[in-house]
Amino acid sequence: MPILWDNTVSGGSTTHDAIEDAYKAGTSINCSVTTIDAKVYAFAALITSISFSNPTDGAFTATVTVQPTGAETVT
Repeated sequence: MPILWDNTVSGGSTTHDAIEDAYKAGTSINCSVTTIDAKVYAFAALITSISFSNPTDGAFTATVTVQPTGAETVT
């Protein structure tokens, strides 16, 4: 899932550090995805890859690949 990788937004640095730490350690992390219709999917997952993109004319982004490790909760 592509995400904006902006450490200047509230909570950005903490969240991004947790993603990178879990990836490096091979441990699961709690994730949530909110859809456009406001459904929230929450689940634990392993971070299996992270790749960064830093175009000269766009936002610094990361594509993070996750592998869920348990059941999801939808609210």
